[in-house]
Amino acid sequence: DRFTFPRVDASKLGDLDIFSAMHLRLDDPHSPLKRQVDKIAMQHELHGKAGVVGFSRVLAEELRADGVRVGVLFPGAVDTPLWDSIPQGPDRSRMLRPQDVARAVVLMASLPPGASLEELTLLPSGGIL
Repeated sequence: DRFTFPRVDASKLGDLDIFSAMHLRLDDPHSPLKRQVDKIAMQHELHGKAGVVGFSRVLAEELRADGVRVGVLFPGAVDTPLWDSIPQGPDRSRMLRPQDVARAVVLMASLPPGASLEELTLLPSGGIL
C-alpha cells in the first residue's frame, strides 16, 4: 500500500519544514552527550531520525507536483532552556541561538519557486558539541 495525499491547491500551501535534532555521534568518546546518554537510548534516537529523513523524502516526492516544498532542518545544539536540566552540560556559549535556527527556516522558505532545499544541517561555527 502507498500513502498518498489528496491533490492540493499549491497556491494555498507553501513550504513544509520539518525539524529534527542533530544526529548524536556514537563514535566520539569525548562528546558530553555520549557520557550522559546510554548507548541504547542513542541508537533509538538515531533510528528515529533516520525515519524522519525517510518520511520527509517520501513526502517531498508526493507533494512536489503540487508545488509544495518539504525540507528537513537538522540544527546542532541550540541554547534553549532544555539544557537547564542537564548537569555539567556543554558550554552553552558555543551553541546556536534560536534566532540562527529561525534564519535557516526563512532561508529554506524564501528560495525561488524553482528551487528546493530539502535537507539542511546547521551547526555552531565551532562544530558539533
